[in-house]
Parts: sequence; C-alpha cells; structure tokens
Amino acid sequence: MFQRIFTRPCTIQRHQSGPLVELRLAWLENRAQRGLSQRSLRRIASHLFRACQLLNLASDSDVAGDQIQAAADQWVHRPHPHGNLKHGLAVRELFVQDVTNWLKFAGLLHPPQPRHEYGGLVAEFADYQRRERGIAPTTLYRLLWLVNDFLSLLHKDHLSLKALTISQIDTVLTRKGRDQEYGRLALQSYTSALRHLLRYTEMQGLSPQGVADQILTPRIWKDESLPTAPAWDDLQRLLAQLDQNHPTAIRDRAIILLLAIYGMRRCEVQSLELEHLDWDRGMITIQRSKLGPRQEFPLAPTVGAAIIRYLKEVRPRVTWREVFLSFNPPYHPLSGSAVYHIVGPRLKALCPGLKHHGPHALRHACATHLLAQGSSLKEIGDYLGHSHPDSTRIYAKVDLSLLREVANLELGGVR
Repeated sequence: MFQRIFTRPCTIQRHQSGPLVELRLAWLENRAQRGLSQRSLRRIASHLFRACQLLNLASDSDVAGDQIQAAADQWVHRPHPHGNLKHGLAVRELFVQDVTNWLKFAGLLHPPQPRHEYGGLVAEFADYQRRERGIAPTTLYRLLWLVNDFLSLLHKDHLSLKALTISQIDTVLTRKGRDQEYGRLALQSYTSALRHLLRYTEMQGLSPQGVADQILTPRIWKDESLPTAPAWDDLQRLLAQLDQNHPTAIRDRAIILLLAIYGMRRCEVQSLELEHLDWDRGMITIQRSKLGPRQEFPLAPTVGAAIIRYLKEVRPRVTWREVFLSFNPPYHPLSGSAVYHIVGPRLKALCPGLKHHGPHALRHACATHLLAQGSSLKEIGDYLGHSHPDSTRIYAKVDLSLLREVANLELGGVR
C-alpha cells in the first residue's frame, strides 16, 4: 500500500517502520476499497503516522477524544520549513477526523463519557428489552434515545434516580412541552419510555417503588388520525420527473419505486442487499424491520428495470453488499436521513398540502392503493409486514366508498 501512494523510498521506509503498521495498512486498504483518491490516502497515511508519534501509541493503547484534540493542536502548530501553515482550522479538523475514524476501526478509541452516570444501567436495560420483550432494533433505538435524554436531564439538574419523585418527573415533562414544544404524541412516547425504564429500575431496587404507575400520559384516541399519503397519480408524476439520465435520478427512482410498490420502510431500503435480488427467479427478498421472517415477493418488471439500470450505470464499484450507496467517496450505505432527503423535498414540492413528506408517506400510499384495488385489510397487513392486525386497521378509515355504503344501510326503515 505504501508503495502505491508514495514515490520516495525514504517516505515509504518511514511509514513501514512506524508503530502499528499493520493496523494503519488495514485502514488504508479499507479506505482504498471505498474509492478514496491517492491524494486522500496519502493524507490519511501521514496523519496516522504522526498520530502514532504524538500519542505514543502501542498495541494496547486506549486513546480518549481529548488526547486526539491535543495531538491535533500539536500537528497544526508544528514548525514548518515554509512558515506558518494556511487554513490551520481545516487541517486540524481533517487530522481529528482521520485519526478518530482509524482508532474506531482499530478498537483503540476510548468511548466518550456519557452525559450521565448510568451507562451501565442503560446497557442492562437494553439487554432486558431485547431478551425479555423481544422488541425490534429500531424500536429499541428510539426507546434508548428517550431514556438517555431523561437520564441526562436528571444529571444536569443534580437529581438522583434513587430518590426520584413524581413531581420531579412532572417538571421534566412540563419543560418538554413548554420549551421544546413536544405535542401529545411526542409526550406519550416520552412517558411510555419513562414507564419502561422506571419499572425496570424498581425491579432492581434502583428507584422508589410506585413512581412509574403515577406518571400521567396524554390521552391519544386510538386511530384518531388519518394516514397521510400522496395520491397514486401524484406518485406517477413524481416518477415521471425522475425519468432522467442523471446518476442521482437513476438511483432515487429505484428507491422511490421500492418504497411505493412494496411499501418498504426506510430502514428496509437501507438494508436491502445484492443477495436479496434473485434475478434468475425474478424475486426480491425483504427483511421487514418489525417482523422476524423475511418476505419474498415477485420482482415487478418496472422495479427490476430501475434497479438494473442503477447497478449497471451508476452504482460505485465497491465491496459493500448493500444495494444503495452514496455517490461521494468514501462510499457507504445510505443513512436514514439520506433516504428521507431523497423523498422529502420532492414530495413536498409535488404535494405541499401533505402533513408528512417522508418515506413513510409512500408506504401509506402503497396501502391505500391496495385498498382501492380491493385488497382486504388482512392482505394489506401481510403485504406490508405488519406484526399486528391493529396496525392495518387505520386504513379502513380511508376507504370512502365502503364508508358510504355503511352510511346508506337501511336498518328497519331507519336511515
């Protein structure tokens, strides 16, 4: 690797003889496979070599973030034969980024201190939720985010979990509603997370008994809202706008087709892998995020053609198995926010009156379209991978023709 990115023998020898050479080479190979340029690889190699010197790294080193920051300051302000370096801040940020990413890869980065002292408790709570409740990873992620937010507020206000009172919890919830403008749904999610946490800590003797049951939650009427979704004709117009030769449009059209035709969740698009596409049989396998078994569907010709065009013409030639990747090196699978931004701005421009414009709106569009085509709620639930029938029941409210038939029923002459 060093011979590929450097030309001077003395430079090659210096890098080969430096500390942790195998770990540095492994990271450089990883970055090369992600499509980084030779110039970027040279920069990273130099930063890693200097970091080993400045941090006095060894195989059993454990580096904290503040040590990287201090090393970056030394790197930026080092003596230079050509005088002071320009753009010191930019150089410093690149050094911190390169070294931090490598240390994470090598397992040498000391995890940052949590904003509260309950890190061990949160880890045990997460394990309990996985083991005893079997909740989906996406649900657990959201639950832990809310729990950590609450514990951080306790730490900030110098409150003790052991002596927690319901009035202190009410104060936290009041601030959420007043200062952060939490609505009823957001407060319900927050209070639900607190109940789960405090019932667990009560079992462990870490918080007062009975506090969890005293937490009041906003009343949310079951199925009180309608699913927000664009009309099927609007989706056709959106896809027509993406019928272009630009690489971004080619990729995004395939993603939007998957969201609309198969009702895929955002995370299911992110996790779709090349092995999930069986071209010989014309099938696609979807790992539903909230349903254990995988689901296999016939690959619609329009969807298959869009994916093939993306794979052949614009997908980066890298080793990632995920289908959809970023376009800029270092290449990586799309994040959840990236999928949102593929859909959100386009849908908002097309249907500004919609309450929500994210990928889930296309999942709702898929369900309402299936309903309009005569599919039963059971069939729609199975198609979307719902784990409980109640998740599909809300779509009965958008079948206006059926509701009109019900309204027109004659019951013994009474209308």
